[in-house]
Amino acid sequence: MKSVVHYRAGDAAAVAQIEDRPEAPAPRAGEIQVRVSISPVHRGDLVATETGLPDGSAGRRLGTEAAGVVTAVGPSVPALRVGDRVAVFPAPGAWSEHITVPAEAAVAVPDSFSDETASVLLVNTITSRDVLRAVDELRAAAAAPSDSPLLVSGAASAVGKLIVQQARDRGWPVVAVVRSDRSASTVRTNWPDVPVVVSGGGGWQRELEGAVRGRPVPVIADAHGGPFVREILPFLDDGGTLVVWGDLVL
Repeated sequence: MKSVVHYRAGDAAAVAQIEDRPEAPAPRAGEIQVRVSISPVHRGDLVATETGLPDGSAGRRLGTEAAGVVTAVGPSVPALRVGDRVAVFPAPGAWSEHITVPAEAAVAVPDSFSDETASVLLVNTITSRDVLRAVDELRAAAAAPSDSPLLVSGAASAVGKLIVQQARDRGWPVVAVVRSDRSASTVRTNWPDVPVVVSGGGGWQRELEGAVRGRPVPVIADAHGGPFVREILPFLDDGGTLVVWGDLVL
């Protein structure tokens, strides 16, 4: 079975390699075996290669999420059958041809979902849920008025779109910040009434001031981290909080 592994810490492009590994073990009680159709590359996967390995380690198989087809089912797994298409997360070693995982880490997906969509179905949903949970708590702690907008940068990303929709479900005003006109078009197509500001050009700060309309901004949900934080922080209310999900920081 081919897997992507690394044996030393460093940049994934330099230390990751494909090699033959032992076949995935037969599933035990509560487990399934999955033939991987596609496994995405998350930033967390790349960060993992920068982490050192224990002395004497036989290497670490990379990958954390996948879509595929169930090829074997262990005892005490009532909900899944051989041949079912599934999304799986967390699935350590998902950059492999086959993986054996707890059945509770897998969700059956309908045929209408492409493998590509299924492969990022779970981690993005979980990430958006955790971000919104943090925003919920922070808005409550700040006693934020109901008309206080939530600024969402990276709003056209998979996680960003989930955050925008869930924020709207809560009745919060949302202001979307994106990097390009193409991303702006994506947001406007889904939510025509959401103000969208493109940060890739000049004068976007003035446009964002107009979208906020002087209302306090207790929380900003940001997908970028890094230098962009300095550009968007001035819009945060005194005592407000920046929640960064794209840089693996909350």
